[in-house]
Amino acid sequence: MFAYCENCFVDSSDYDGEKKKSNQYSGSKAARYAKNWAYGRNLKYRFYSSDCTNFVSQCLYAGGIPMSNKWKHKLKSGKWDVTLTWSVAPNSYSFFMNSKYSYGSLKIKDKYSTIADYIYNIRVGDPIYFDKGNGIYHAGIIVKVNTKKKKAYYAAHTTDRSCYNLGKFLKHEKDSKKCVYVVRMRKSW
Repeated sequence: MFAYCENCFVDSSDYDGEKKKSNQYSGSKAARYAKNWAYGRNLKYRFYSSDCTNFVSQCLYAGGIPMSNKWKHKLKSGKWDVTLTWSVAPNSYSFFMNSKYSYGSLKIKDKYSTIADYIYNIRVGDPIYFDKGNGIYHAGIIVKVNTKKKKAYYAAHTTDRSCYNLGKFLKHEKDSKKCVYVVRMRKSW
């Protein structure tokens, strides 16, 4: 089976965990998918009322991260077979932090200026995970980085967003325990 995202080849697996032919991740393809589906739902995937991580996983998959037995979403015999690493934010964060797909993460605290401090390390297609101080509770994906203005923008579901300024979000978070983790994705593995 072959899958395409906006006429771009993204998959050659049969969704049973077989490896793809490519070992490349395209943050721009992931961001394109995110912008396309930020305010809609792709019916090829199960929908959750808290859909943020499911949405981010779809984006990462569209960007080239292959499904596996540990990270998957498929319809099997009329039932959804979805791993927690695909659909639950803290599980997704742990999976990618311990995988060959990332370099690790950046922790950005609630101070507006910290985005400027890290702007050159944030890339389009990097997933982000929100923490209120008692654990990760939400996920999004970076869709635009403006190094000149030192701003990063993200897309998300649950509270649907297409190109929301991460700095403004963090500026409104006044509790010093709150932060965002940016998982730095590898372009190849």
